[in-house]
Amino acid sequence: MRYIFFAILNLMLILPVGAEVITGGVEYGTGVIEFEDRTIAQFSDGSYGICYKDSPKEVLYYSKEGGLTHKEIKESLEYPYKAYKYKADGRLENVSLRVSETETYIYTPSGKLLAHWIGKNCYNAAGEIIMTRKVY
Repeated sequence: MRYIFFAILNLMLILPVGAEVITGGVEYGTGVIEFEDRTIAQFSDGSYGICYKDSPKEVLYYSKEGGLTHKEIKESLEYPYKAYKYKADGRLENVSLRVSETETYIYTPSGKLLAHWIGKNCYNAAGEIIMTRKVY
């Protein structure tokens, strides 16, 4: 028994340790994934949005099947700011007012409240949760 213990101890001391920390720049807990060149937000309906860091005022939205559904154009990157979300055919879908990193109001083009994002939850005008961002 003693021999086995010393043999294992010698192996552990002699063999080199080859560990490497892998960093992909992923941020967990916000429902948003941060990569080196892009940010990805995944939603409870399976859709997702991508914002490339070299075009920070544009967000491309895709269906769960991967087809482009919308393009969002931000007026600014400083809060508060407005953003305009267009369908793939170019028609205006909605206008949003982003008041902070975690809160956004979404309106129809005519100004009617559609939704209100607070953190990972999206509420309709009646205050009911209609969508969430996936939390990692």
